Formats: sequence, structure tokens, C-alpha cells
Amino acid sequence: MHTCTLITYPGLGHQLSPLIAIFPGSSMFLQKPSPMSEYVLADLYEWLEAHSRLAGN
Repeated sequence: MHTCTLITYPGLGHQLSPLIAIFPGSSMFLQKPSPMSEYVLADLYEWLEAHSRLAGN
């Protein structure tokens, strides 16, 4: 049986970089293009590394 973990990153937008403004009462937000947050990249790397071992790579 496989398990699934959902990780959320409050305060980050679709590009996984910090939001600069959120419009209360709506799903709209402003996000300035910038690099991904470092801790998100670390989580992504950890996930990819773990799953590459499962695939036998």
C-alpha cells in the first residue's frame, strides 16, 4: 500500500516564491517573479531522490 503526503507552502504562490500581495475575500494575489524558496527546493530534491531509489536508479 502506498501513502501520499501533501505538503503546502503558505505564503508562496504558483511559482513557489513569496507572494507580495493577497486580495482579501478573493483567490487573487500578486507575485513578483523570483527564484523558488530554498526550503521548497530542498523538499523537492528530497522527494526526487527518494523516488529515484524506488525506481532502481
